[in-house]
Amino acid sequence: MKVGTVADAPVGYVDMCRRDRALCQEMGGARSTALEDLRAAPGGTQIASAPAPTGKPARLAFAAQGAAGVDGQAAAVYASGAIGGGARTAADPKDMLKLLDQTNKRVNRQIMQISDYDIYGQGERWARPVGRGKAQGDCEDIAIEKRIRLLEAGVDPRDMSLAVVYSTQWGLHTVLVVSLSKGDYVLDNLNSYVRRWDKTSYVWLRVQSKENADEWLSVRI
Repeated sequence: MKVGTVADAPVGYVDMCRRDRALCQEMGGARSTALEDLRAAPGGTQIASAPAPTGKPARLAFAAQGAAGVDGQAAAVYASGAIGGGARTAADPKDMLKLLDQTNKRVNRQIMQISDYDIYGQGERWARPVGRGKAQGDCEDIAIEKRIRLLEAGVDPRDMSLAVVYSTQWGLHTVLVVSLSKGDYVLDNLNSYVRRWDKTSYVWLRVQSKENADEWLSVRI
């Protein structure tokens, strides 16, 4: 995926970082003080630069929930250190694709897609899916959940980015993009299959920077 110039961070992402610093960091934010660096810009809001995170992700408080959502055999590949950190480009793409496929399908089954307006009474609110039993959330909530579960499986955070696209059928839409040696692949709540980003029918608008996840970039076709 070729990226271009710095773009405005999505309003929902900025609001999420204001409300929940911990979740903002889990989504790739490099520092807990990122909110103090939010600055107004003509036409929208941007997040100031911050150092990119390095190394393998630490275990998170929701380890049990995340591990329960991923196939044990596939996740073991990551726990062994074969994938993640500096070795991620040498990992078997089939193992990675298997994990991505399982995670995408499982989260899509477990979470009912409901609009933010129906859940919160507001137009846009980025958060983890909510509710007991069958959780509820919209596209960005589901993408957030997938990223968290892949982090728990040991996938390097530098290989994952949230992205905003445009669908002629659904309008603005948020997905998770995972970078492999063979290309960038999309985990999508509107599709059970993991696809290369350039094999989708979307218009790609903006994506988190790999060097600095607090920064969003335009996508060049």
